[in-house]
Amino acid sequence: MQFEQPAGVYVATGVLFLIPCTLLLFAGKNLFRADGELSRWRRYFSRAALSIASVSTIVNIVWNVSWLHQGGARMA
Repeated sequence: MQFEQPAGVYVATGVLFLIPCTLLLFAGKNLFRADGELSRWRRYFSRAALSIASVSTIVNIVWNVSWLHQGGARMA
């Protein structure tokens, strides 16, 4: 395709997405470690928030790669 980005842009995107992925990993690790110490309602809300944040991050990664593959913000 004529609008594809250089490979370095995909690498930079991957490196930048390591930050939120690492934060989500540590959040999940700490949540499941302290699972017995949390009240029931707080545990449910924390799991829901972590699930929503994880899905949102994955969707954003997919959207970013798709956007870059289609040419990014090039003006016609």
